[in-house]
Amino acid sequence: MIIPIGKHKGKSVEWLVLNKPDYVKWVLELPAPYGALAAIKSQALRLISLFDSKHIVKPCTNRNCSRAAIQFSGYKGNPWCYYAWCDTCDPYRAGAAPWKLTIIKTYTDALKFIQRHCDGRRSDYRLAIDTIARAKGFPERSSPPRIRKFFGEDVEPDAGEAVSQLVR
Repeated sequence: MIIPIGKHKGKSVEWLVLNKPDYVKWVLELPAPYGALAAIKSQALRLISLFDSKHIVKPCTNRNCSRAAIQFSGYKGNPWCYYAWCDTCDPYRAGAAPWKLTIIKTYTDALKFIQRHCDGRRSDYRLAIDTIARAKGFPERSSPPRIRKFFGEDVEPDAGEAVSQLVR
């Protein structure tokens, strides 16, 4: 869905979910949106569900473990560093202080972590979601087709991508 209104007019909701999570948070917190905002909220919720259902492809942080990670840990006051953990490794046994650690399993968990424990800066929301998306297989370079592919949407290459494929 392409945003028909506001400062992000012309952008896709997929793009918003990955690049403007602070805006998505604002939309999700609207008590009774109507019109375009209701449609954006509905689409964002659907995409967040898809985001959450994607498996983490990054291995567990524990050096002695080769299992796939299923969650992240974030330290209160530190929005720059996230560790991926499997279901059997315990970040607390690795030396984490319980009162400083937050477990992050979902998109919404990441938004709450940034809001409650990291001053809620726009750039921190983006960093958290970007880190999690990359651990779930989102590519380093972003483009509309790559964003649609990440969410499992039907992908038709745009003109620029079609030309670059022909040149190869």
